Amino acid sequence: VTSLDGSDNRVKGLDAGADEFLTKPINRAELLVRVRTLQRMKQMQDELQHRQQIVSHAINMKVGSSNQPTVLIVEDDERLGKQISDVLSTTGCQTEVASCAAAARDILKQRIPDLVLLDRILPDSDGMALLAEWKAHERLHLMPVIIITALNNLEQKIEGIECGADDYLVKPVEINELQARVRAGLRRASTQQNLRQDVERLKVATVTDGLTDIRNRFYLDADLEHRVAQSLRDKLREFSVIMLDIDHFKEVNDQFGHMIGDTVLRRVAQILQKTARTADIVTRYGGEEFC
Repeated sequence: VTSLDGSDNRVKGLDAGADEFLTKPINRAELLVRVRTLQRMKQMQDELQHRQQIVSHAINMKVGSSNQPTVLIVEDDERLGKQISDVLSTTGCQTEVASCAAAARDILKQRIPDLVLLDRILPDSDGMALLAEWKAHERLHLMPVIIITALNNLEQKIEGIECGADDYLVKPVEINELQARVRAGLRRASTQQNLRQDVERLKVATVTDGLTDIRNRFYLDADLEHRVAQSLRDKLREFSVIMLDIDHFKEVNDQFGHMIGDTVLRRVAQILQKTARTADIVTRYGGEEFC
């Protein structure tokens, strides 16, 4: 947050590692919406890092990618779309241009880019409606999106960020600032992707029950310790724990054998996973007990 203005200063700030760059005097509404956007991003990163730290002492791995980042440009102005594509290609990005919402949907059915530059006004859709559609889609909701538009109204800018956009650029966009915004967006996306990959690989290797494929007691103990500490620090933060077991499970093993008993355990775990909400964590506590 600074009184310094101009594209050069914004480029320096973003390239130095800033997630946002605001110039004084600051509009109160825009400040709040920008901060809320960064809070959402930080909360997701904190949760991913916590889940990674639970088992980081068990496995030492580094996940990275040397592939070129991909950027989808959704822009109905063919000349501008090509210009943006040419500019980003010089920075090592692979680009693809879609001239309408339908073309963008077709591309996203095949592959998910590392970043999307989305024009707000498209011939077959409102850019905000398309953004809302992506954010509601399980496969696409984490895809970073930068709105790029000729609309310079502050309320529209706030609306775009509230709808889930990671940034908002107004045409005509200065080339250096465009490159800096894209680099910052790709940097954040890469960090989040690496964290998600770490968590998934570590989960499979260390914190998954081998029989039921749900998380195990080791993960549960560490996660409960973290949740209790959170609730002690913040009295508004609450969580609940449900313990359950399978009635008469010993009779199943005695009458039908342990292989059938294992099948029952797996099926119960599947039902619990299917019933649980996205934010819930299902674990096998031990034996026929679940949490």
